Amino acid sequence: MRIRSLPLTLAAVVAVGVPAWHLTAAAQAPALTFSATRELAPGVTYRELDDPDYFGEGGPISARFIEVRPGAATLDVAMGGDGTQGRAPVVHMAERRKALAAINAGYFLPTGDPAGIYKINGLLVSDTARQRAAVAFGSPDGPPLLFDRVTVSARLRVNGVDVPVSGIDTAHGDNTVILFTPRFGDGVRGEGRLSEWALADDPLHVVATASREADSDAAPLQVPDGGYVLSAAGTPPAALANLHEGAEVSIEFDYDTEVGADAEAWARADDIIGGVGLLLRDGKPFTDWTIERITVSDFATSRHPRTFIGRDREGDTWLVTIDGRQPAHSVGMTLLELIDFAQRLGLTDAVNLDGGGSTTMVVEGALVNRPSDAVGLRAVSDGIVVLVK
Repeated sequence: MRIRSLPLTLAAVVAVGVPAWHLTAAAQAPALTFSATRELAPGVTYRELDDPDYFGEGGPISARFIEVRPGAATLDVAMGGDGTQGRAPVVHMAERRKALAAINAGYFLPTGDPAGIYKINGLLVSDTARQRAAVAFGSPDGPPLLFDRVTVSARLRVNGVDVPVSGIDTAHGDNTVILFTPRFGDGVRGEGRLSEWALADDPLHVVATASREADSDAAPLQVPDGGYVLSAAGTPPAALANLHEGAEVSIEFDYDTEVGADAEAWARADDIIGGVGLLLRDGKPFTDWTIERITVSDFATSRHPRTFIGRDREGDTWLVTIDGRQPAHSVGMTLLELIDFAQRLGLTDAVNLDGGGSTTMVVEGALVNRPSDAVGLRAVSDGIVVLVK
């Protein structure tokens, strides 16, 4: 499904498909038995599972869970740069937001640029052409409401002409058109020649212009509060070449969903986090991830640390981490094993988030899992925080 909406405020491809012959039996497997359970606040429960025999001779599993009943707490997203693009450990994000609990969330580039779709407080700050798993929050006070595979792109309309946007809040490539938001912060926009236009107000129009030659040390054009900077590298498209102060510019965002969720609802969502690997939707397991264009050959089929978000039959939201790459502690899971695990938890919807050395859960200010990154607690681009009312 596709909808066009006005704004509301990633290498070689490896096809990954896995048969699902054993998932029906897995769905009938007994529910998980927790090692410990503790109520953090009314309607917010922390659980642990430490099972040395989960896989028999295959190895142990250590998992941590946060269960949030509808309306019991606020689920919100956090950015690594304290509201702008950047990287920070989840424990620091939790401390900044005074969160009861937090987990790592989406995939990212070394700069802290989200590698997939990302929307915060109604503002899209990262687009995606890859139809990958994502989860959307309806409002900061509600649980996740949408699970699907989603693409989104931006288009400008200038003097009746559509101009495709190459990316949002990301560094320029050759002859690209990038839309920068206030969330980009002080990152490097590009090294070559740039032509830029500050856009603000309603209707959106040009309030300032600037140009910068290659290797210039001139300060970039400031992004207006609530507005954008439109930036073109190299020779700008003809429709932008004569764009002057006062000229009106409209921006449209095109959302496309693969499994069938209402694209208009994604356009309305306050927050969206991109993952890799749609696991469950409306009780149906997904075991072919070819469409998501996964670039790591063993991503789905080897055991790794995992982080995922899901919803159960009662509408409770679950934030889950599973440690891995530590044979004496926890071996991690494949994506098929993760689906089995989610079904045993009683989930009807689930999306796999960034894992590996990024997998982190913080509860009441303390790290409760064992991240596998050999260099220590990893700085990540974003997280999901649980805030008590």
